[in-house]
Amino acid sequence: MSEEAKWYVVHTYSGYENKVVSNLEKTVENHSLQNLIFEIRVPSEKVTEVAANGKTKEVERKIFPGYVIVKMILTDESWYAVRNIRGCTGFVGPSSKPIPLTDEEEETLNDFHIDDVKSTADMDDVDVDIPAFREQKAQESAPYVLDEETKAKISAHIDEAIKALGAVQDVHTAERPIEHQMSFTNEEDMNHFKESVVKRGYVVTKGENENSAVCMHIAPMDKDLMMQHVTYLFEETKNNHGTYEGWHCDPVY
Repeated sequence: MSEEAKWYVVHTYSGYENKVVSNLEKTVENHSLQNLIFEIRVPSEKVTEVAANGKTKEVERKIFPGYVIVKMILTDESWYAVRNIRGCTGFVGPSSKPIPLTDEEEETLNDFHIDDVKSTADMDDVDVDIPAFREQKAQESAPYVLDEETKAKISAHIDEAIKALGAVQDVHTAERPIEHQMSFTNEEDMNHFKESVVKRGYVVTKGENENSAVCMHIAPMDKDLMMQHVTYLFEETKNNHGTYEGWHCDPVY
């Protein structure tokens, strides 16, 4: 493990970046990890938005949605502390060996200025020359986003599942394997989906039918957490021209 503090890039669920920072800061304080974890950032800058009525307002926008950067000395203890923060899905790089930013990438990040951006439309012209973020920026062209009706159906299904598990004295807080099923129109789309989700800590195996997959992870039966997992996998499946079939788990006594 590294004995020098470096910047590492951490994947999070989109929209949970600030929560991950807050929870990790509390963990550092509660477990006296100040000698291992030094700084936690959500890369963001202030930009000026122009509304339809011509009025402008200054807002803070995340430069890299779904990412947090952490300056830390990489040890088993610091890795575990970051990896087990709720909302964090893993480090950039192999799960057992996160890849730090190079000196050049750190300089690019520190010198990354968009204070001069006059409207959010200009954001597309900013060049992000940090490999860890390139894939995310490339995928931002037109991602599929769940509509509220579908989210409501997913939420209702999770409620039903929790109620059913409670009826058989399931221990909700206990972690258990959860399986998600999805199918794709061709093998290429399925493989691209697999490459994307494996980077976030999921395990993917081939399903019973051709071009079908089973995506697995370990989690407690928590509604908020399940909404995060299902929403991410549903959207990632759709972004790869697939169909999200549903999820399944067994009770834990």
